[in-house]
Amino acid sequence: MRESHSTHIPSQRSHWIFQANPERYDIHSSLQRESEEYWNLRQHWRDIKKWDEVYIWLSGADAGIYARGVVVTDPELRSDSAEGQQYWSSAEEGKQPRSRVLVQYQDKFLDRPLLRKFLVHEPILSCMSILMNPRGTNFRLAAHERDELESWLRESRLWDGSRVMFR
Repeated sequence: MRESHSTHIPSQRSHWIFQANPERYDIHSSLQRESEEYWNLRQHWRDIKKWDEVYIWLSGADAGIYARGVVVTDPELRSDSAEGQQYWSSAEEGKQPRSRVLVQYQDKFLDRPLLRKFLVHEPILSCMSILMNPRGTNFRLAAHERDELESWLRESRLWDGSRVMFR
């Protein structure tokens, strides 16, 4: 998609959750194959900046966090990449110029996502905006929520519907 990106990351950056709907975009396949993808900015397009940290949320029955990445471009009005267009269920959706940023994936949790059914029971994370009002694509993540997510991801805890499991 793009050539290498500079790795100078500012100390002050924002944290976001970007939500994908698997009925509209084959996010499972794209996360398996792609190292970076353009993401639509339907909310907060003035606030999301290069080097911001992003958690990738998949909606649906197994909703939750499946990847973590970093925004490597500032927002720009553009179509999806040629690679990205193949994942849209509607070809026109990927071709439409929209405000988008390129997200480079740093970690993928495809075999051990941090699932919604766990997060709703975790006191700090249960108040995340994506859980309170899940309509939308881009959700701001408070610093304390980001810290708690990182704690869970570091410890590789999973929720199987009945108990917390450790790997």
